[in-house]
Amino acid sequence: MEELRKQFNRDMEQLCVEIKEASHNPSRFIDMLTNGDPVDVAKRLVMNKPTSTFEKLASIKKLYLTVEYYVIMPKYQPLFDESVIQTSRKRLDDYKWD
Repeated sequence: MEELRKQFNRDMEQLCVEIKEASHNPSRFIDMLTNGDPVDVAKRLVMNKPTSTFEKLASIKKLYLTVEYYVIMPKYQPLFDESVIQTSRKRLDDYKWD
C-alpha cells in the first residue's frame, strides 16, 4: 500500500504540471499538496464543493486532470473509502466528463 501511496503522490505532482499546461495555475492545490499528505488532500477536496480549479477544468473539457478522475482509477481505489469514490464519480458525471 505504501508504494501505491508514493505513486499517487507522484501522479499528483505531475497533475499540477499538466493543469498549469492547460492554462490554469492551481496554486492552492499545490500549497495543499506541499503541506499535506496527497491522499488526505484528495479526500478533503472530493468531500467539499467543487473547487475553482475543478470548475475551470470542466469548462475546458479537461476533467481527466482532476483529483476526482484519479480517485476513481481502479489502481487508486484501495486508497479511498467508498464514499470518496462515489462522490468523485457523481461529481464527474454531474459535469458530464465522458
